[in-house]
Amino acid sequence: MAKTGETKSAIDVRLSTRGTITLPKAFRKKHRLHEVAFLTLIDVGGGDFLLTTSVSQASETHKEWARELVEDGLTLDTMRVLDEEREKYYREHYLEPKDLPG
Repeated sequence: MAKTGETKSAIDVRLSTRGTITLPKAFRKKHRLHEVAFLTLIDVGGGDFLLTTSVSQASETHKEWARELVEDGLTLDTMRVLDEEREKYYREHYLEPKDLPG
């Protein structure tokens, strides 16, 4: 949303073959965007999308979870082993022998 007294405008940008969108320098300066700024791309349907400076809550939550997993030393290999153990436990405790494959 535009702040009170702020002019809303649209600019044309080009999507490069590598998927890069370059925002004009004046636009970046006006909105105080620097080269490592995080933006959120929202698909609003009908082939339209919205690019916003607001970082989505889901994105922030994902980053927080990833940081906690790294801090706790949990790796993808550990997660695979845990998944295998859960499957084994389920088979041993909840499936009847007749339901087991082979």
